[in-house]
Amino acid sequence: MLQQLIEQFPFPIKGFHSDNGGEYINKTVAALLHKLHAEQTKSRPRKSNDNALAESKNGSVVRKTFG
Repeated sequence: MLQQLIEQFPFPIKGFHSDNGGEYINKTVAALLHKLHAEQTKSRPRKSNDNALAESKNGSVVRKTFG
């Protein structure tokens, strides 16, 4: 799925910033980013202010989905 999303961008991806979740930190994602010559950076653990926009969006989706 990630590869399909990346292929839709009209420009090359040079970097990929994620949190420390297992869905982003694994061998499959690492291999894909290596193939694209993209650098992966990660948020600091337990510092939700580092990724405030993503964290707030995730929170609203969870509240909407699960009440």
